[in-house]
Amino acid sequence: MGAVRRACPTWREPGGMSSTATMASSIAPALMDVGQAHRIWRDALLVVTGLLLVLAASEAVILAEKAASLNWVPLGVDYQQVMGSARHWLATGDLYRPDQLAGPFDLADGSGPPMYPPTAFALLLPFSFLPAVIWWAIPALLMGYALGKHRPAMWAWPIMAACLAWPRSIEMIEYGQASMWIAGFVAAGTVWGWPATLVVLKPTLAPFALIGVRSRSWWLAAALLALASLLFLPYWIEYVTVARNARTDLLWSLRDIPLLAIPLVAWAGRHRELIEATRG
Repeated sequence: MGAVRRACPTWREPGGMSSTATMASSIAPALMDVGQAHRIWRDALLVVTGLLLVLAASEAVILAEKAASLNWVPLGVDYQQVMGSARHWLATGDLYRPDQLAGPFDLADGSGPPMYPPTAFALLLPFSFLPAVIWWAIPALLMGYALGKHRPAMWAWPIMAACLAWPRSIEMIEYGQASMWIAGFVAAGTVWGWPATLVVLKPTLAPFALIGVRSRSWWLAAALLALASLLFLPYWIEYVTVARNARTDLLWSLRDIPLLAIPLVAWAGRHRELIEATRG
């Protein structure tokens, strides 16, 4: 071995530095540049995310002021309407109003009476007896759990913040619209699969129900939901009539997609390494 070393001595620079040391000294600045660029990119993403969250908070304040100027309840306008429909069903046995069944009615601006499938009303009814805060707490917890479970990469955070800052997203949350529950079902669907079946309770957003279609639990939940729907068969006949009478834009629900996209972006940007480390 010594003979080999003498035969192949380490080449040195004229100044006495070995080739290995020379290579290391040339690579080190490049690595420092990459690390610095990564920090700058990360800081930029954090700044953009923060600005978008501030924008979302500002929109929430403006929306509350607008509601107050129209003599609306600043928080939960749609929640009150939905709960009123659930209580009306409990008191009269009628899911839909006579004018909804009699002929065409306007639903294009979202100001008309709630028009949900019968199974949706059955799920809404218990909330008419519960504290209002639970109506917001459950979908928020589902969304928060999904984000924590997926641990999305930094690039995903500005996109999720932009989806939250979308004006319609703020409306759904602040007014307590049922669509925020659909977003919660999507979030839960990215974790467990089967909760995504409940997205069909808002038919215009039904394609999002396919998120968990590859899991066996999804098919079981879909079968149970179908069986439960059979219990409300007479109401389904009325629902078909109401749906035909409603004058609305079929693209109206597209405005809801950004809020539903938040858990999907988190799922797409999940840190597999962190998830595996947590499981281990």
